[in-house]
Amino acid sequence: MSDRPAIEKLFDYKSQIASQREKATEAVHKMSKYTARERLAALFDENSFVETNAFVKCANGAADEAVVTGYGAVAGRLVFAFAQDPVVDGGAMSEKAAKKICAVIDMAVENQAPVVAVLDSNGGRVTEGVALLNAYGTVLCALTKASGSVPVIAAVAGTCAGVSTLIAKTADFVVMSAEKGEMFINSPAVLKATGTKVPENVGTADFALENGYTSIVAANEGELFAKVRQLINYLPQNYLDGTDVAIASDDAERVDYALLDNSDTRSVLNSIADFGSILELSASYATEITTAFIRLNGAVVGAVANTGASITSASAKKAAKFISFCDAYSIPVLTLVDTDSFEFGVESGCAVSNYTALSAAYASATTAKVTLITGKAYGSAYIAMGSKSLGADIVYALPTAQISVMEPSAAATFLMEEKLADSKNPIEDRAKLIAEYTAEFASPYKAAFEGLVDNVISPESTRAYIVSAVEALAFKNKIALPKKHTTVFN
Repeated sequence: MSDRPAIEKLFDYKSQIASQREKATEAVHKMSKYTARERLAALFDENSFVETNAFVKCANGAADEAVVTGYGAVAGRLVFAFAQDPVVDGGAMSEKAAKKICAVIDMAVENQAPVVAVLDSNGGRVTEGVALLNAYGTVLCALTKASGSVPVIAAVAGTCAGVSTLIAKTADFVVMSAEKGEMFINSPAVLKATGTKVPENVGTADFALENGYTSIVAANEGELFAKVRQLINYLPQNYLDGTDVAIASDDAERVDYALLDNSDTRSVLNSIADFGSILELSASYATEITTAFIRLNGAVVGAVANTGASITSASAKKAAKFISFCDAYSIPVLTLVDTDSFEFGVESGCAVSNYTALSAAYASATTAKVTLITGKAYGSAYIAMGSKSLGADIVYALPTAQISVMEPSAAATFLMEEKLADSKNPIEDRAKLIAEYTAEFASPYKAAFEGLVDNVISPESTRAYIVSAVEALAFKNKIALPKKHTTVFN
């Protein structure tokens, strides 16, 4: 027999909560913002979201705590999430909110499914004192432990300030709304008031993208969650699943004759990838290197591509982080090489450390690694970009590739200085010597003779070769010797 008074009390309690939420929601809508539940409805498949810790109340008597947690389906896949709620104290962090967040992160790790953090908070509940700092710390600890076990995505829908920026950057990827999203450690207004010179767009999504703080920028909130859903479709459920494979949408042996006359790295990437499958990350940051998820005959692959320029400190750091993520989740890495050097004139410890981190990322990665040399591959930059010596499984080169210990003109001048000293036509003779050096010593065939290139392939058949290589390595199983972790990145 049912307990009618208890059921009636439950309905009455829910009615009170609904009334309070409705009033708070109206206030948020007037600010042209959305509630946490509305945002989670946009993220998850229709009617699939299930809330956890639904009755946890805020200490100030509000209907809810300032975060909503739970799980649901994204394109049919299990995903866990927490969303800070501007309805309650502007999404303020608190001890109870942190406990809710940590609980849902732990559930995600235990069930091996991705986590999405929807961030929009004006700060923390300062009346809790030092306990508030502990709350932030527990969330950072939970996210750090989840890292490398399940993918974590931060969706910055509103204000992400102070310690919240650390929460966002602990995630593998940050997706940000250009319309309402803002991210900063110290308020730009406060910095300006103290006389500190700051860029006009500091804290904005564009600033974050240009400086590598975010992976993807969405025009508005509606697009924000569409972008998050798109990104999830490229990621595995967890570190044990391996790369995602979908039904192929393109001919694996498609021939592209455009590459006969064009070895531009971005064009090569477009020709190799399945049509419409490129999802570029950090597009406006360190543009000397492109990082993107692509599909090859339906399989997700991480692409790292030089754009013909020298590798900078920032681009090396960008590539190293992306390679590390791909390796953690056994996503194959395709490297397209076209670079003449590390950036000249940069001798700072930060730059050298980032260049070292790039080579270490390749050397320590045990996932499948395929490299295609499309243009220049000179000196130490050639070594660092997924060379055989750093563990690449298969290396191809286009006939246009130039692989050399240094830039051919410098090498030719250095090696043949005596000939040029006695020359009556130094300009013509120098050009001739450079051409001879390039043909003899910088040819991709020379590298192939040494076993550093597996094959020099025809440009129009590039896609077929790369698809074949990735599929041949699909079951690669290389286990590194046991240790805690590398220390090179520190």
